[in-house]
Amino acid sequence: MKKHNWRLKMIGAMACFCGVSAFAADSLGDQLQHAFHANIPDKSLTCFAEQIEVSVMGKGSVCSSEQAVEILRDFMQNNPVVSCQILHKGKKANAGFYIMNVMVSTQKRYRVYALERSENNQNLIRQFRIDEVIE
Repeated sequence: MKKHNWRLKMIGAMACFCGVSAFAADSLGDQLQHAFHANIPDKSLTCFAEQIEVSVMGKGSVCSSEQAVEILRDFMQNNPVVSCQILHKGKKANAGFYIMNVMVSTQKRYRVYALERSENNQNLIRQFRIDEVIE
C-alpha cells in the first residue's frame, strides 16, 4: 500500500511539473508584447516567419523576417513605446491572431494586428500590421 501511495505522489508531482512548464511557454503574442514593452524588436525575430507580410500606417509589402524586424526597429526608434497590452487573442483551425494596443505617448496610440499560422508543426507570425488609432 505504501509503495502504491509513493507512486501516486510521484505521478502527481510530475503532472504538476509538466503542467507548469507547458503554461510557462509564452505565446507568440506574448513574445511580441514583451518586445514592445522592452523596445527591443530583435526579440521578436524568433516569432516571425521567413516571409512575412508587414504593413505600417498603410504602407506594406511582403519581406523577410530580418526586414520585418528592421521595419519594427525603425517604428520603435521613431515612436518609443510607453506601454503595450494584448486586447484580444483569437484562434481558429491552424491560425491565431492578436490585437494589441500600443501607447507611444500620452497622446498617440497604435493598434497592432498579428496573424500567426501553424505550418509544419511550427507557429510563426505571418502577417503584421500597425495602424494609428484616431479618436
